[in-house]
Formats: sequence, C-alpha cells, structure tokens
Amino acid sequence: INVYSRNAPSISGVQTVDNRINSVSSIAIVYYANGNNSIINNTVTTNNGNGIYMYYTDGNVSGNVVNITQQGATAIVLSNSRHIVKDNVVSTRGATSYGLSLVAGSGQINNTIFNNNESGWITSDSSTNYTLSNTTFVTPNATVIFRPKLNVSGAFTVTRAKFNPGFNRVFLNSSKLTFINTSAQITF
Repeated sequence: INVYSRNAPSISGVQTVDNRINSVSSIAIVYYANGNNSIINNTVTTNNGNGIYMYYTDGNVSGNVVNITQQGATAIVLSNSRHIVKDNVVSTRGATSYGLSLVAGSGQINNTIFNNNESGWITSDSSTNYTLSNTTFVTPNATVIFRPKLNVSGAFTVTRAKFNPGFNRVFLNSSKLTFINTSAQITF
C-alpha cells in the first residue's frame, strides 16, 4: 500500500501477508505525505522487504503487528517527522534486520514489544530525538522490560552483540548504549 498525498486518511485494519506485490519499494505499507496521518491496527508479514515506512509525515503508528523475515529489512521505519508510536509488536528474523529505524525525527514510542531472533533491535541516525517508555525486548531465552523513559538521541545501533537477553543473563555494552543502562524487569 503506497500513500503519497497530503492529509490522506488513516490506514487501518489492513492485513498483508508475504508482500511480493510492491517489488519497486519492497515495503508493505508506505506513507509519504505532508500532514498528520495514522497507520493503526494492521497486521504486516513480509519476507520481501520492510514493513511500515512513515516518511515526511507526522502521525501515529499504533496497534500494529509487524513480522519481518528477510535479512536487511526493518519492521518500522520513521523518517523526517514527529511520531507517536504505541502498542505495536514487531518481530524480526534474519541477520541485519531491525525492529525499528529512526531517521531525522522525534517523538514518543510507548508500549512496544520487540521480538528478535537474530540481529538488530533499533537503529538511529544523528538527527533523532525519541522517548521510549514501557519498552519490552524479547528473545527465546529472556524478556527485558524498561518501564522508565529511555531518552534516545543521536546515532546508535542496538544489536544483539551490544544488548543480548540470553540464557540466565543479560549482556549490555553500557559504554555503547548508555541510555539503556538503567533498571529493568528481567524474566528468564
């Protein structure tokens, strides 16, 4: 689904499975518009590219379930705008895949669950400023919930090599990811 317009209606209740239709952009849902737009309550499963991409549009990304199975893909990309992201569940498989990519924007990310079986959680460029709260990171062996607000700004990459909830321990490279070096609820 590609939307290129100003103040377009919300995208809601869409279910995409195995996104092979849009081979040009390889993205299941794209919002490229000026205005305030929403992508809410959708289920996106793709093994052919990114899940949701909000580009130059302010708005909400809420209540979505996004499953990515391709290497190098990202579940949700937020670019060049202000966003409110809440109540999403993102799952990634495949080396170099990410749950969330933040590019030159700002906003709030609340009540989001990141399921990760292999590589990346979140990536960001130097022009971002987001607040994450009640954020859950899940692997097959552990769950880590950060209830306090995590203020993230600037360039960083959260990968399993730097933050890895594993079997009977959680590894954090706190010198690389200072914003995550805080209290959390851990379940093994």
